[in-house]
Amino acid sequence: MFAPSLAQLDVLAKQPDRIWWSTLAKSNLTFFKFGALNNRHTPPAVLAAEIDPEWWIVAMNNPRFPVDVLKARLKRDPLLALELVNPELDLVRQLALNGKTRAIREQAMRKLDELY
Repeated sequence: MFAPSLAQLDVLAKQPDRIWWSTLAKSNLTFFKFGALNNRHTPPAVLAAEIDPEWWIVAMNNPRFPVDVLKARLKRDPLLALELVNPELDLVRQLALNGKTRAIREQAMRKLDELY
């Protein structure tokens, strides 16, 4: 089961870091993908290229995630701010005041409590 992935890792080990982390970020194996999306050596373009919504938060919490892409995603879906480790406080405050549902407003208030 792991033999093909170990063989791939052996080949990748001889590549530059950016290729190593880019390839791991595209992996179907959760362990490798999670490690790559959390790693500070993963190129920002690879983090921004993550298209699977279930991995967006992991990639967006990486400090090297491109700021312009982060702002565009948060503008499109402000609720993502509640999942970030260090969200913009103004955005969370806006959700607490103007969230569409009571549940969203309460979740935003809890996030503000966590942050302060």
